[in-house]
Amino acid sequence: MAPDLGRAIVIWALIEGPALFGIVTYLLTGDYRTLGATLAGLFLFALFSPARLVNRP
Repeated sequence: MAPDLGRAIVIWALIEGPALFGIVTYLLTGDYRTLGATLAGLFLFALFSPARLVNRP
């Protein structure tokens, strides 16, 4: 189970970066177009939930 957990953490970290960048950019600029990365990140968080990424016996 440990290799799958490590893979799940890496996937979530790769999703979290653009999502955080999008929200910070929105807060700094106030431009609604920058929320696209945040919304995509939230969608991907839901799509790649830890329960789906970690194989349990």
